[in-house]
Amino acid sequence: SDEEIENKIVASIRECFKDNIHGVSSVYIQVIKDRQGSANTALPRHIDGSSHIYETLMDSSLKFRISPLSFFQINTSGAEILYKKIIEFTNCTQNTIILDICCGTGTIGICLAKSVKHVYGIEINKDAIEDAKYNAEMNNISNIDFYCGSAEKMIRNVFSKIPSDCDDVVAIIDPPRCGLTSDF
Repeated sequence: SDEEIENKIVASIRECFKDNIHGVSSVYIQVIKDRQGSANTALPRHIDGSSHIYETLMDSSLKFRISPLSFFQINTSGAEILYKKIIEFTNCTQNTIILDICCGTGTIGICLAKSVKHVYGIEINKDAIEDAKYNAEMNNISNIDFYCGSAEKMIRNVFSKIPSDCDDVVAIIDPPRCGLTSDF
């Protein structure tokens, strides 16, 4: 049966990583039953190690928890350069409000939070939002709020939170999303 085959695969994977000689900290399996990844695709199942991956950014001063379905820029050296350039190019000040659209685990917003007045993160993936909230708390960042939902649906709500006298708002979308409508 499919379940017996999956259990054999899981046992084989566990055996492969049992002594942790590969330096792997987290192992998941996800069964995809067709090429389209439709409703037949099961959620990832944790089979060994830590339930989350942890990574650091900004010269290891910030730590991030990452769930298996969350987006995180895995090229951390490149991400650090990009985030520092964002701060430089936007001329962020303590009066700047950042809209971190499609924020994933909150990395951009959290990296910029100490340089700005407030950050609002929007993300459709609920696992990523939970990670983002956890990451802000873990890094003692309090001037940040995260909202779960599509950017198109959440943006008006987020804009209503910005004080009417604020004229320094920067929206960041990384990577750019083809799913965002032109109206957005």
